[in-house]
Amino acid sequence: RGFPYCFTTSLFKSGVSRPEDYSKEEVYDLGVDGEPEAGTRPNIILVQLESFFDPALIRGVELEEDPIPHFTALRDSCASGYLRMPTLGAGTVNAEFEVLTGMSLDFFGLSEYPYESILRENTCESIAYYLKELGYGTHAIHDYAGSFYGRNEVYPNLGFDDFTSLEYMHGVEYTEMGWPKDTVLTPYILQAMEQTETPDLVFAVSVQCHGKYPDDSEIDDIRFKGNNVFEGSASERFRFFAKQLQGTDQFLGELIAALEACGEKTVVVAYGDHLPTLDLNADDLISGTLFQTQYFIWSNYGVGVGGADEDLSAYQLTTRIFDVIGMKGGAVTEYHREHRGLEGYQDGLELLEYDLLYGDRITYGGEDPYTKTDMKMGLAEIEVHDVVYGEAVVEIHGAGFTEYSVVYVDGRRNEDTAYISPDTLLIPNNLRLLRPENKITVCQTGEDRVILSTAVQRP
Repeated sequence: RGFPYCFTTSLFKSGVSRPEDYSKEEVYDLGVDGEPEAGTRPNIILVQLESFFDPALIRGVELEEDPIPHFTALRDSCASGYLRMPTLGAGTVNAEFEVLTGMSLDFFGLSEYPYESILRENTCESIAYYLKELGYGTHAIHDYAGSFYGRNEVYPNLGFDDFTSLEYMHGVEYTEMGWPKDTVLTPYILQAMEQTETPDLVFAVSVQCHGKYPDDSEIDDIRFKGNNVFEGSASERFRFFAKQLQGTDQFLGELIAALEACGEKTVVVAYGDHLPTLDLNADDLISGTLFQTQYFIWSNYGVGVGGADEDLSAYQLTTRIFDVIGMKGGAVTEYHREHRGLEGYQDGLELLEYDLLYGDRITYGGEDPYTKTDMKMGLAEIEVHDVVYGEAVVEIHGAGFTEYSVVYVDGRRNEDTAYISPDTLLIPNNLRLLRPENKITVCQTGEDRVILSTAVQRP
């Protein structure tokens, strides 16, 4: 019954409905403006962790060893808390939406994904736009397909300068279920910071812990000390999940170690995007809800370390980050700061979201202050330097190629593209039909065949 209801309702309701009291006076009464300010400007690294969840929060389950020791230590020593998420088991981009924009999905249509509706065509206030106004470089990184949920189209409308997806990564390792391991993220986060002279916002999204999990995984180093919840194949699925948690936690440990020594003031905020698909019930959890993950705020210069715990909704996280750092954001961030906990808080938030996304933008004086960015895919340029026509193969020489580089001949995809190295691709030259007059291009394209970028031609 639930799915048909949600589906049917979504046909008639999408976006934020116009509040009955929507007017200039009501918007002005919210008393918010959009002028970001900062004393210090540290790098800010947001790390969204796919299905990341502390097994110690499950009643009746205890492992012999903590699979997430780095996260546990950081959570216990830094500003941290529970984070209420809008989704369970899936819908990663809705967690992204709330964190990046400060807007609540409670006012949108049931089962709606703003990444697949309003954000495909419209810009939206976000932490990236706030920080761009303060001189930051803004980078998105995700070790999965760049076109998934339309991120390659949405991120420019959220203010990102560049987006490094799986198609632009080297040295990727995979789990038994085919998901990229998260340790690949660390060098790209560091590279994003190093390539600019400005402070940076890096939004990194992990994927290693993604479900579903196998029924018969042969994992022998995840052992129960006590287990009153998982039986049979469910226990195997849980142990596989816990093994992936270890990998993601290793990535966190490596990242923090690198940032401790980076020489730039840096803040890291890490959080789980939603609980995993392990058939848990609310009663199985110490928190009593399936919609809470955890977060921490750490820095290499003392901010956040030893800070107080505070439980939040995901859309309040950016305000919490700015409070810890000592920064002022835009209209949405400041609304949370001034109105959270007061009577009418949710009604005012709904009014503000409608005004900014669907209304007259009264908050901004009737104009849209945000311009879609000319977002670059990948951190390094992918180039074609030379094409050599041989009797059996055509060699394409250049720089930055990955296993997702595909040769196109006269606009047609060559299905037999062979990746040899970051500077060499090969395609067959059957019967020597390919000649210099053919137009050879190299595109980055995922398994869905969406072309994300085309290599630059250089002599």
